Amino acid sequence: MFCPKCGNQIPDGSAFCGKCGNKFEDTRKPTTTPSVPAGTAASSGAGFALHTNGVGVAAIVLVIIAIITTFMPWFDISSQMSFVGGAASGLTSGLSSLAGGSGGAGNSFDFEDSYAVWTLVGLADTFNSYAEFYSAFGGSDARAASAIMGGFSWICLILWIVSMAFAIWGSVCALARGSMGLLRTGCVLLVVTTMVFYVFTGAMSSDTGTANAFPMLCSLLSIAAFVCSFVAKRKA
Repeated sequence: MFCPKCGNQIPDGSAFCGKCGNKFEDTRKPTTTPSVPAGTAASSGAGFALHTNGVGVAAIVLVIIAIITTFMPWFDISSQMSFVGGAASGLTSGLSSLAGGSGGAGNSFDFEDSYAVWTLVGLADTFNSYAEFYSAFGGSDARAASAIMGGFSWICLILWIVSMAFAIWGSVCALARGSMGLLRTGCVLLVVTTMVFYVFTGAMSSDTGTANAFPMLCSLLSIAAFVCSFVAKRKA
């Protein structure tokens, strides 16, 4: 190295020039900022970085809306069924009173106006109570229908829980890592849930109730999210 003041050649790392006495700064001190290991924040104020593009975000939004639709009413009880349920409840209370009961004992057949997919088990339980009451008077068709309803309602509930888990955790993985596999699985399971639900409604008599638009909307949103997850590219 050379002295910047007099141009005298001096050994590297010298603290001063031996000719003119010019002092130098310590050249052994690092002059650059140490590198930050990969995967750690450069500063405490570093924000969360998305690992998917706009189409991936659209897929996440679509599947979230699909999840919300599962909390909406999927099945509407007909007015005739509500009337039958109320009449059966009144008859049960009357028979219980004649038998020396309090008048409020016995099965209750009060049907709600609508049911979401995760409350179909409650509908099946109510219908099962009605079937037991009906079979006591010699009827047999209601008991068979109750068994079918109970099976499909439990299948719907289990599929709904699993699809919710995959869809929610898949959305988190898509945001954090750009991985769409779990989200796609959740979308497929949501579509399967709606298919089982429509089989459930088909197994019921037409005067019991009807499905509304939310199951179909959930299925369409899930399919759209599934397609978007394939179009989306992992953010570099």
